[in-house]
Amino acid sequence: MKHLLTTFALLSAFATPLSACAHETAPAEQMRQYMFIADIGPEGWQQLIDSPSNREAAARESISKLGGELVGYYFGFGNSKNYVIVNLPNKETAKAIQVLRLSSGMLIDYEIIELMSSSEIETIAKSMQKLRDVDDIQNED
Repeated sequence: MKHLLTTFALLSAFATPLSACAHETAPAEQMRQYMFIADIGPEGWQQLIDSPSNREAAARESISKLGGELVGYYFGFGNSKNYVIVNLPNKETAKAIQVLRLSSGMLIDYEIIELMSSSEIETIAKSMQKLRDVDDIQNED
């Protein structure tokens, strides 16, 4: 529990500067969506067993203080991983969360995946022809 509280205290300490910067540079419509995949270590599971708590509620509060929004909080049945989907104002906030969570010692690994919508992929795919026109590897005629 001590490690968990320390991690949340650190997140709270960073909350004001990060959220202040985030709101100035990234309006809500520019928020990016990320999925964090945590591989929970033995210490993390032991803490959960010793002191059961609503992890989703705690995460929601912390993410909100950072200027973000918790979209979903799940545990994977069968692989014992934790999946958290959030909207965050910037990549720096996402990376800070990852580093702070890994530094707690409760996780073995904590991966960040920036999620993109189908329409974003469509826009990227439409730009491929322009890239192909200038790409020296694709244009080796």
